[in-house]
Amino acid sequence: MKNLQLYFTALLVVLFLSTGVTTLKAQSGNNCIPNRNPADWISQTHFTEGPNRGLIGSVQYEARIVGSNTEVSIDWSTLDNASDGLSEESVKAILEYDLALALSGCGAGTSAPFTSTVSFYYKTPCYYEKYSVMKLKHGNAGLCCDDPNKTFNHLFYNNSWWEIIKTKEPCGTFQCCKRVYTINCALDGGWYKATVDPTIVKTVITGCSTPSGLPNCNGIPNIPPIPPPNCTATCD
Repeated sequence: MKNLQLYFTALLVVLFLSTGVTTLKAQSGNNCIPNRNPADWISQTHFTEGPNRGLIGSVQYEARIVGSNTEVSIDWSTLDNASDGLSEESVKAILEYDLALALSGCGAGTSAPFTSTVSFYYKTPCYYEKYSVMKLKHGNAGLCCDDPNKTFNHLFYNNSWWEIIKTKEPCGTFQCCKRVYTINCALDGGWYKATVDPTIVKTVITGCSTPSGLPNCNGIPNIPPIPPPNCTATCD
């Protein structure tokens, strides 16, 4: 990781000497990062260009080195989507992938092959399944065509027909996640080139917490039993 250490040292020098080339925006920090000390991090803006496309986009981020791993927190509120025809989510994915390659330290000055990792910390919103129960006079099934987020379960219980309606609702909390890229630096045509291992590992740092007071229809008499609300999320 000597080359990676040299890369960050050079980057710090550039940030200190640069005037007007890149405007840095102070970030409040990602509270998903364990043991975060602001003094250990550097801030920079990353630009990505595509073949025959020009600038695709840019974003500001913070990074630090921990052993053979580079930890990154991207401030997506600074995202600039400069590409015609690409969605915001597509530009985000391209920027993150390109940033992983850029922070690998593989390139000019590399004298030996190495493998490193680049870890991105991020948040995903937590949701719970909200249940609403409707008693039917006949065996009629509920139908909702204008809201794909709703599902209906038609069932017979206690000599009555019921509809249990489920909707996906936010819990107001977030789950902390980490996405890890493994970067291989090896000779390719006489030059050292970085490639990303296709296996990208996603892990949960801090899971969702279920706040009190979420609606639970089990408190209503004479209705089918339903599970209690539970906040969950995925690390996409």
